[in-house]
Amino acid sequence: MAADGERDYSHRSLMDKLGVESGSRVSVLGIEDPDFFAQLADTGADISTRTRKDTDIFILALERYADMKQLPSLEGSLVSNGGIWVVHPKGQKNISQAEIINLGVEAGFIDNKSCSFSDTHSAIRFVIPKSRR
Repeated sequence: MAADGERDYSHRSLMDKLGVESGSRVSVLGIEDPDFFAQLADTGADISTRTRKDTDIFILALERYADMKQLPSLEGSLVSNGGIWVVHPKGQKNISQAEIINLGVEAGFIDNKSCSFSDTHSAIRFVIPKSRR
């Protein structure tokens, strides 16, 4: 166990961190990594590379802030208790985690989780506030 009672999630797989389970409807936008798609397929998730209704989990690549413009439009396709993971490069001065969170909040979401996506990318999860579910 980590210091101060914090849990250590470093041993968990990426799919566990993202909450992907067998039968989850996952829409992946802007990611083309074959290894990532192989991991998704191994879970038994229902995978799409486009926006579709009743999506449990969106995974959206963010390489520049302009990519966040599509975030508000995803809410209509997201199940009420679903999540949108925004995957962004680590350690880039031109893309900060704080600004991503601000843009997500401006789009009407709240951030409630983050994780390491890969050696080069992190991910932040946004959800619909409970008051709008």
